[in-house]
Amino acid sequence: MRDEFLPVNFIRPIDSKNLATLTLWLAYASVISYIAQMDVIHESTLKYIAHFTLQTIAVATLTYLASKSRFILLILVVIIFTDAVVKYAYASEMTISVWMSLLQTQSSETSAFLTDNIFIIASSFLLMTLLVLLPRPKFSSKITITAIMISLLYVVAPASINLPYHYKTLEYQNYIQTRLASGSSQVSAKTQFIMHEIGNRFALLKSLSGLVQSIDYIAFSNTISDNSWTNVVVKKNAPELLVIVIGESTRADNMSIYGYERDTTPNLNRLSETGHIKAYKNVYSAGTNTWNSLPKLLTHTPHNSIQSQTIIKLAKQAGYKPYWISNQQESDDWGRALVNITDQVNKSIFINSGEANVPLDSELIPHFNRAIEDTGKKLIILHLYATHSPFEMRYPRGSGYFKNTGNASDLETILNSYDNSIRYIDQLLSEIIRKTKQAHGSFIYFSDHGLTSIETARPLVHDIRKNVDISSLRVPLILAGKNIDALAEKKFHSLYYFECIFSAWSMISADELTENNFCKNKMEQQEITYIGADLEVRKITP
Repeated sequence: MRDEFLPVNFIRPIDSKNLATLTLWLAYASVISYIAQMDVIHESTLKYIAHFTLQTIAVATLTYLASKSRFILLILVVIIFTDAVVKYAYASEMTISVWMSLLQTQSSETSAFLTDNIFIIASSFLLMTLLVLLPRPKFSSKITITAIMISLLYVVAPASINLPYHYKTLEYQNYIQTRLASGSSQVSAKTQFIMHEIGNRFALLKSLSGLVQSIDYIAFSNTISDNSWTNVVVKKNAPELLVIVIGESTRADNMSIYGYERDTTPNLNRLSETGHIKAYKNVYSAGTNTWNSLPKLLTHTPHNSIQSQTIIKLAKQAGYKPYWISNQQESDDWGRALVNITDQVNKSIFINSGEANVPLDSELIPHFNRAIEDTGKKLIILHLYATHSPFEMRYPRGSGYFKNTGNASDLETILNSYDNSIRYIDQLLSEIIRKTKQAHGSFIYFSDHGLTSIETARPLVHDIRKNVDISSLRVPLILAGKNIDALAEKKFHSLYYFECIFSAWSMISADELTENNFCKNKMEQQEITYIGADLEVRKITP
């Protein structure tokens, strides 16, 4: 009779094989829980331990239930560990920005990411392999039901209690409007909100929500809008040549023209000292990634980065012939909004085939020279690869001003390579400025977004966290040629409303920019507006 009170029903049989499987299961779940809790601030150590323990139970339970099918288990484990690797590398869940970036990553970028995160990736691959190959641990129905109940109470109960309250908040309304503007249906938007709220306890759901958002966004972006500007007006003294140079991943804080201690922009420094260019300070990007920042930069939109009235179409209606000359990969479905924008130009040239060896930006110059020689009024947009990682591949091999002697992963080597890429862009920009001025045109340069600081835990990467470091949004904005003083001196400039900056610089306007003092009001805002990695429109005080 005494045997009835022994806990042998909880885990059976207790043999070495089953114990090893169970140990591995719990080890894997605890690793995932630890990574999920890395950047979460708890009020006390006791709360951290409680969340860690309950998340471990939830992850282990979900995986155990999925293990009835090896195929389902494999898919789940791959998703969970991919999410964990991204969380470890970028301190972010698999938001829509991460999913969309994965769809357009080139082999060179993939190689750099694998090298930088080899330990966590190798560890994850080992755990995934063992979990899929090892037999299922044997539990009694009693412990299985108990684990399921604990998991549901931990994950679902708090959100279920709070959801009725959230439905009445401005946060909920903004979330739904953002999803609808990004192509989600009402049902999909509301489902994503529920997943988002539950995801506060179980981050995997936020990642799945990001996948759903990506699918909705791609489907919606395939619809090309045909919105024209109203009553386009061009000033008599407007330049006949407009040159826009769009940089990539360039931090203003790493440019000596903005006070950086290293000599990274010697040519721009000289041009500034002689009054040939004007570098505007405290300029902030419209987003944290190319795919969400650039469409917003190039359009006049009510909410986010879906294409509407573009500055290309504005210039075209004003009689300019637009060119798009790019060293970025020509996008497909992942960047349909950007494709729809570039499709509006008279001529587009993409020199980047998407293979491992990305051409140097200097290879754009011959195409730029031919465009300048064309007759009539022109808008020429040069889209650089600039300072995108891996940084050592953005300038000619062996030409680095800052010499690297350590390993590729050393902070000093990373910084030297990044600063070398800026020096290379400095030389390229000075040549483009010279040729633009020779043609009596106007020049403007900015970067689509910046990167995190070298001093952070994740140095010089896309800042896709919910609460970004403001320095990762700070980018260069440089004007040259005619109308160099187009912008008023102010506390900061936000590229979120670049259509207003473009209008002042190009001397082209339309009713949408002047009615109700739209540009005046937007440019005088006291908060920086930008699009986060989750497509949420956010504000931050500089």
